[in-house]
Amino acid sequence: MNLLSTAPYFKILFVLSETKLLRKYPELAQAIKQANPSYSDEEIASVLRNYIQSQITA
Repeated sequence: MNLLSTAPYFKILFVLSETKLLRKYPELAQAIKQANPSYSDEEIASVLRNYIQSQITA
C-alpha cells in the first residue's frame, strides 16, 4: 500500500472533530451506533477512528 495515497485519510483522523468525522462517515457511524446503542458520539468517533486507522495500516 502506498502511504502517500492514504495520507489524506490518516490526516482526517486527527484534524476533524468528532461531529465532523461522524458526518463524513455517516454509514459507518450508524453501524457502530446500532451495534453499541449506549455509546456517546465521542465513543463512536473513537471506534470510527480506530477502524479507519486499522484499514489504512492493514
